[in-house]
Amino acid sequence: LARIHHLRGNLLFPMGRAEDCAREHAQALHCARRSGSPELETRALGGLADAEFARGRMISAHQAFTECCELAQRHGYVRIEAANRPMVAHTLFYMLDMVASLREADRAVALAKAIGHARAALIAQLAAAWALLYQGELDQALVRVDEAEALVERIGAKRFEPEVLQLRAEMCMWAGDASAAWAYAERALAVSRETSVGFMGASILGCIAWSGPDASVRQAALAKGEEVLAAGSAGHSVLNFRYYAIEAAILAEDWDEAERQGATLEAYSRAEPLPWSIFYTAR
Repeated sequence: LARIHHLRGNLLFPMGRAEDCAREHAQALHCARRSGSPELETRALGGLADAEFARGRMISAHQAFTECCELAQRHGYVRIEAANRPMVAHTLFYMLDMVASLREADRAVALAKAIGHARAALIAQLAAAWALLYQGELDQALVRVDEAEALVERIGAKRFEPEVLQLRAEMCMWAGDASAAWAYAERALAVSRETSVGFMGASILGCIAWSGPDASVRQAALAKGEEVLAAGSAGHSVLNFRYYAIEAAILAEDWDEAERQGATLEAYSRAEPLPWSIFYTAR
């Protein structure tokens, strides 16, 4: 039962069904503890952390991922630790601790490479790229994006291709090349529709709104993004969509829309105030 509930939770995560994902992983943890299996308990903790991440509760997710990794270390479950260690870095990103995020990402990359866990290395390289980008290290971030993309191609992990493309899009916006950013974001959306719109779709649509060439593109992307969010989206996609929507509104000098997006972001994180949300709401 622990294995079944854990698998269900894992399937629900990329679909953006956060509450269902949380319920399945909670059941997995309950069954794992009843079974007396520390391995299943460790896996279930990782699943619960994923569920908190999917709900946008990044502080709770960070605590659960950390607990999962510590338990895995204690029992020698190296592959379980490798699978979850990159997410410690990703959650630190949303807590705005970019230095610690990069440190944990590099630690995760080293562990993943040591045991040949390519998927974990991919996720860790993406975390490193985001942390470097937000420290203004565009050249170093690009190196990590290239490494992540090579891993996507090598193992056929198409679900992560949209994030690689979105990273490239945001990097182009930071470099002042909106047209290139828009092209990358449009490609990311096309791939997302082939994999799981609930995982990255709203975030990408926000990026299209920010980088698009005119008001009609911006408004259409924002409207579609709201539809995707209403249907169910992973927490990081919700947060990123609001951030991009705020940036798009500021760029267009649409202050009412900027205010509305900021208030919506604040409301989303009210249950667990998040440094990311606090920062962009204040902006």
